[in-house]
Amino acid sequence: PESIPVIHASHVYPQVDWRQLRRWNIPELALPRGTIVRYRPPTVWEQYQKYIVVGVGLIVLQALLIIGLLWQRRRKQKAEASLRESNRRFQVMVDTTPSLVWTCDKDGNVTYLNDRRLDFTGRHLGDGFADAWTACIHPDDLQNVLTANSQAIEHREGFSKEYRLRRQD
Repeated sequence: PESIPVIHASHVYPQVDWRQLRRWNIPELALPRGTIVRYRPPTVWEQYQKYIVVGVGLIVLQALLIIGLLWQRRRKQKAEASLRESNRRFQVMVDTTPSLVWTCDKDGNVTYLNDRRLDFTGRHLGDGFADAWTACIHPDDLQNVLTANSQAIEHREGFSKEYRLRRQD
């Protein structure tokens, strides 16, 4: 038969909690002989502490990312509103100036002709922009204007050039 150890009332063995051993990194073999290690089931926090910390960290990170995206979206909306206002002002200025105005993109394609330019040359927006600004230039001035325009596009700067332009009549 199996023998049951008898503990005499005169002799008290020290008791330690297993969590204290784990916290202080002490192996059970290093304890004095006869030490009783009490075991209690770990609490929910002790059992899932790493997962809870990582989960909360991920939630905080996601919240920060969402806040950052909302902030960036608001900045973009403000910039777009500012750009629309700037374009509106430019449009009013260009349409009311007595000058003949045209703009082109980085490839030299005409993107805009003001109303005075269209009225002066007799062209219509429906005609397209393909040769809208060169078709009315005097043939003797055309090559100099094209050269000045291509250099301005290459160096990404504006240019000013006097040339003769044919009226619609």
